[in-house]
Amino acid sequence: MKVLGWIAGILLLIGLLGVGAVFVLDAQIRERVEAEALTRVTATVPLTGADIAVEGFPVAWHALRLQFPAVDLTAETAPVTLAAGEVTARDLDARLVDVSVADDAVRAAGLQGSARLDYADVSRLAGTPIAYGQGDRIRAEGSLEVLGQTVTGTITAVPVVDAATQAITLESPQVDVAGVRLPDQVISALVDTVWQPVPLALPYGLSLASVTATPDGLQLAVTGTDVELQRG
Repeated sequence: MKVLGWIAGILLLIGLLGVGAVFVLDAQIRERVEAEALTRVTATVPLTGADIAVEGFPVAWHALRLQFPAVDLTAETAPVTLAAGEVTARDLDARLVDVSVADDAVRAAGLQGSARLDYADVSRLAGTPIAYGQGDRIRAEGSLEVLGQTVTGTITAVPVVDAATQAITLESPQVDVAGVRLPDQVISALVDTVWQPVPLALPYGLSLASVTATPDGLQLAVTGTDVELQRG
């Protein structure tokens, strides 16, 4: 009986060592797979400060099939070409699901992510200086001629997404003109002098889901279905 106990103990030890070896090898293979995945992605999008983490165990099985349950991508910056001009997406954080890797492209069944546009980029897109206006509002200065007089005021408003046009528009505008109350038509006209709807038209099959004003810029939430990153 003692012999059987020793045999069982030895088999258990071998089993544990085998499991440990699998985990050690998986970690090494995963590191190489993530490095290769990052190389493929950055060949398409010139990211800075980027990192990739892949899911799936054992990772070798998924690597052989070039398919992964999910891939998490982060980056400090990424240049993006929009309908309204070139901008830099900052603090990029994206999760891609059902990911397949091919020689010509990286494809994902779905994507959820976020990024930030600083107010310098927002100002260039809007064509006028835009700043943070406290709470969830942005702020700008505008002028309008009313009855032969030039009216200048500080405008604050909430940026929102028009889902149909994928443009950033303004809601709930407020205008401060030395404490003078202005008619709604004047407020609307004054807002139009500083902000026209800014179409984003994101690349790679992505859609803008929401936008939030923060002290550091506009925080964007994006989604995507059947996303395809063509290799350059």
